[in-house]
Amino acid sequence: MTLLQGATGAGKSTLLALLAAVHRPSAGEVRACGAPISRWGVRHRDAWRRDLAWVPQRLALVESRSALENVMLGVLPDRMGWGEMVAQSREVLASLGCGHLADREVGLLSMGERQRVVVARALVREARYVLADEPTAHQDSSAAEGIMAALCARAAQGAVVVVVSHDPRWDGVASERWRLAGGRVEALEAGCCNTP
Repeated sequence: MTLLQGATGAGKSTLLALLAAVHRPSAGEVRACGAPISRWGVRHRDAWRRDLAWVPQRLALVESRSALENVMLGVLPDRMGWGEMVAQSREVLASLGCGHLADREVGLLSMGERQRVVVARALVREARYVLADEPTAHQDSSAAEGIMAALCARAAQGAVVVVVSHDPRWDGVASERWRLAGGRVEALEAGCCNTP
């Protein structure tokens, strides 16, 4: 569990987009597992993204579809059976305290509820890498703790979880803390990786 902090506009969201191979760097390269992912062609970048779950700061959802259908979009690349896809999606929604929203159209949900649907869509897959951009920005304490616990659990299962956040509730949760400033990433003191 790695926490990336920094001032507004420092480039934290851009860094996550580079790690997700959505953008290419203007200089240098992005390496993951020893491979230069920023130099890969479309086919290899798509393969990289299949092993990646992303919680974007902009809550991209299909407005006319239900929360459940939006979460199910996260497992479509996994070629899972329909029944398993529905069950797994409902389970993740319930674990984030929004199982009761499964059949509601996302266009009718609050910002906090929408954010939990986006987190559920990322967590429904068992991706090796989870990138989360301000995943608790619109949450009250209880909902934030649920999201933090879910991401900590994914890290405990062996996933690499990178969280970008200004939320001080993350400070004692991450095993590593980094700050982005002036285009450079510097290490901060480690947290204690306490699950909330």
